[in-house]
Amino acid sequence: MKKFEVKNVIANGTCLQTTVLASYKQLEKLFGFPNCEGDEYKVSTEWNLVSEDGKVVTLYDYKRTDLYSSGYPTVDEFRSLPVYEWHIGGKGLTEALELRDFILHSIK
Repeated sequence: MKKFEVKNVIANGTCLQTTVLASYKQLEKLFGFPNCEGDEYKVSTEWNLVSEDGKVVTLYDYKRTDLYSSGYPTVDEFRSLPVYEWHIGGKGLTEALELRDFILHSIK
């Protein structure tokens, strides 16, 4: 199973490939505090990661906080949810599925 490391990389050109169910607390324990601020509108929480073979992938929320719509939870409330369907972005499906598998294996 490939491992992933949080890195401050430019993730231009990535897009939604798959999703994974996890809590913010589980992801923060696995990857640390998010290393990307997102766009402070549609995305409030984002990690940019790199696989062992150098592929860039992103893990992020999408349109789920009051940054996007006043009827949604605050960022802090969102991060307290027991589970969320996080978006995984990449330039291809393979690396996104590898990240999903890594997360699911790691949070058991």
